[in-house]
Amino acid sequence: MSIEERRREEKEQRRHSIVDAAETALKTKRVEDLTMSDVSSNARLSRSLLYVYFEDLDDIVLAVTRRGFQNLLDRFRKAVGHHDTGLMQIRAIGEALRGLRPG
Repeated sequence: MSIEERRREEKEQRRHSIVDAAETALKTKRVEDLTMSDVSSNARLSRSLLYVYFEDLDDIVLAVTRRGFQNLLDRFRKAVGHHDTGLMQIRAIGEALRGLRPG
């Protein structure tokens, strides 16, 4: 692995940990109440370092949203892949959604 590849991987891992921190904060706060301080505190990084990886708080929230949509899409694809007919696929998607409901 080259130095450039390692740096790129480290940067992606750091971005991932920042998104994790924002997601954790959003479990107890509304999006409107989330601050860069909340994210930096959860990520155990300085607020200024967050700006190296993300343009602003909206960019971080967008990354959390993208992750959520990607997870949902993956669930749907997995559910649909086990069935041959459209009706069964739709039901499987419904079951996948039902599994996402909190407690």
